Amino acid sequence: MFPVVSAGTTVDDQRFINISLANVYLTNSRRVAITIKSGKTSYVVSSAQVITGPATATNDYGQAEKVYIQALPSSSCSASGRSLQVTLLSKSVPCWS
Repeated sequence: MFPVVSAGTTVDDQRFINISLANVYLTNSRRVAITIKSGKTSYVVSSAQVITGPATATNDYGQAEKVYIQALPSSSCSASGRSLQVTLLSKSVPCWS
């Protein structure tokens, strides 16, 4: 069995933290809590997007997009201090910075 949610984090040249999560579960959403351990007392989510589409979808040149980027609904994400909570839709890859 493999993890249904995977994660990656980067810090860009402006020192912004970028968090990417992937929920590969085909039918269920997942609630995830993240705590950033650092000297800062709080963080602000400046943007949140999600990449999603049907499980077998691909984007082909010259065809309508089936996998697309959209804003992550604010009801799916909350931040407080160093903590972030998010509900990941099935088959989704949300990203924050």
